[in-house]
Amino acid sequence: MKQIKKNKNWKKKMEIKLDFRNIMEDVVGSEHGISEKDINNIKEKIFKAHKSVLNDKKSGELGKKILEEFHKINSKDYKIPIAVERSFNVDLDRIILTGIIDRVDKLPSGNLEIIDYKSGKRLPSIKG
Repeated sequence: MKQIKKNKNWKKKMEIKLDFRNIMEDVVGSEHGISEKDINNIKEKIFKAHKSVLNDKKSGELGKKILEEFHKINSKDYKIPIAVERSFNVDLDRIILTGIIDRVDKLPSGNLEIIDYKSGKRLPSIKG
């Protein structure tokens, strides 16, 4: 039987993921989006809080890249989402489907757009 090595920093890495997730929730739910200055401040905040794990800065740089891409895509026509981090339950004939929707936007057409940031996939719009 193969022994699995325990990663000493796993708790810290989870904290970093949670910090980044909380930051993205704040950014997505804000009325003004995010500025380039915000991106740099966020990166520094995460790096300072977790520098023992981020000694090579790779994770901090990845987080910065994600935020920069978000800014590039959304800065021109940023709109306040109608829902962020919304949980749902759907009964599908004795099967309960549960999950969390990262973001829901209302499109100019009146349709709803559901966005999943973890996978980057968008589900088809449905009339709202």
